[in-house]
Amino acid sequence: MEDDDIESILFICREAMVFKIPPRQSNAGYRAAEWGDLGSPLWKGRMRIIERNSGCSIRLEDSQTGEVFAQAPYDVTGLSVEAVLDSSRYFVLRAEDQGRKAYIGVGFAERAESFDFITISQYPLHYRIHYSDRYSDDDYEYRHVILPKPLLKLIPKTYFEPDDSGVLRILSESEWRGIGITQSLGWEHYEVHAPEPHVLLFRRAKAPAAQPARAPLAASKPTAKARK
Repeated sequence: MEDDDIESILFICREAMVFKIPPRQSNAGYRAAEWGDLGSPLWKGRMRIIERNSGCSIRLEDSQTGEVFAQAPYDVTGLSVEAVLDSSRYFVLRAEDQGRKAYIGVGFAERAESFDFITISQYPLHYRIHYSDRYSDDDYEYRHVILPKPLLKLIPKTYFEPDDSGVLRILSESEWRGIGITQSLGWEHYEVHAPEPHVLLFRRAKAPAAQPARAPLAASKPTAKARK
């Protein structure tokens, strides 16, 4: 850890349980009842959620030695934690190690601990995102979206330019909605204000101006036939 990489403990549970889980059977979600004997976990130990300048992670550690059993980098997409459908005390964690991913079940003995875990693990979603007033030119309307600076370190690294400049790349609609930006349809992210990478610029094409209704042409009167 670098000297200026300050570490904060957001959550700690002295006894968390880990379970081997079967593959997801459907898009409906996971069920703890399908994990076998919940009284015989694969592993028991300490869970901590740790925030640093470089990011936030959920760590499962040996209670005595601190050796890491598994960890899940936390980001605002919420993909690292998924609640099961049939219990409030069990979750599925997406553990990562050197680019490899594995899904494991985690559980808490007390419901109060699971409630605290849910609250803390979702805390970045509570950061307030600011939206500027709209302004426009002939073709587009514009607005700035200002992300809270602490939120930047919780955005997936793949959302940033690959040159380690700390500047976000242009995000697709599904990506910017995934980090909590809410706007009506039609807005596109088109620029990042590089001196302040937490300021994103959006635009939306104006609807074509309605053409004034044209008056109907007067019907021409038939010419009278010449009398014989």
